[in-house]
Amino acid sequence: MLVGVSNGTLGATVWDFTILLVSSIIPAVSVPCTSHELYHRRNRFFKILGLIGHMKFFSGHIPIYHNEQHHKYTGIRGKDPGFPPRGTTAFDIVEFLGFWGFMETYRFEDSKLKKRGVTGSMDRLLANRVVRYRVIEIIYLIALYFTLGWKALLFQLLFAQISLTILSTTNLFVYKPYQILDTVENSPTLPFGYSAAFLCAWCPPIWRKIMDPMLDAIDRGEKMSEQEVKKQKRVLDLYLTSVWIILTFVQFFIIGINIPSF
Repeated sequence: MLVGVSNGTLGATVWDFTILLVSSIIPAVSVPCTSHELYHRRNRFFKILGLIGHMKFFSGHIPIYHNEQHHKYTGIRGKDPGFPPRGTTAFDIVEFLGFWGFMETYRFEDSKLKKRGVTGSMDRLLANRVVRYRVIEIIYLIALYFTLGWKALLFQLLFAQISLTILSTTNLFVYKPYQILDTVENSPTLPFGYSAAFLCAWCPPIWRKIMDPMLDAIDRGEKMSEQEVKKQKRVLDLYLTSVWIILTFVQFFIIGINIPSF
């Protein structure tokens, strides 16, 4: 897509550019979903892929506050960054390229470093993961500008803003704190989060490969065997990785090639 914007085969006029941007909403939804699920995997390789996925829409800070603040204070007003107070609208929480989230996570990370005994301001700055990730994101933007030009850079920034807007808006959908939910023993549960379920549902063969063994076990009144659970996890890991690779490849190379100029 960025290559097409750069060489003029896509988005040659303001109208075409706008239509292309609007049509990128589905990939803009998929990138945060895939990145979120990959970052929650235990395998370090998948975590790195998830982090890179977040950095593609300039949100390398999100995995930090999501895992270390949101999960710790889920549903607690005033502490959970993903739980806005009543009356909040989408306009209140949507950020410009994640600026406020970046600053909040920077302060959180800085506070952690102080508690660990890192006293020097410059030492904390250099050790702050949020700063490191933002530097990489800026380097990526600079490289994008010099390799593909200003139109590709503009499209990437707007695409990132769409992804962030969609991601921020989902925080409005919290309807019940997790702390007051009850767990019924042996009740059927999804083997993954809603984001992964959302992605898997788009690919029926993968969905059936993951869900059918669970349903069969429920029908038998049994739990899935350890071997079945491992196979299920392996299928999910491979699928999420494949989605990540395909989305990245499409974003940079496929869309826009061999399409006549306007």
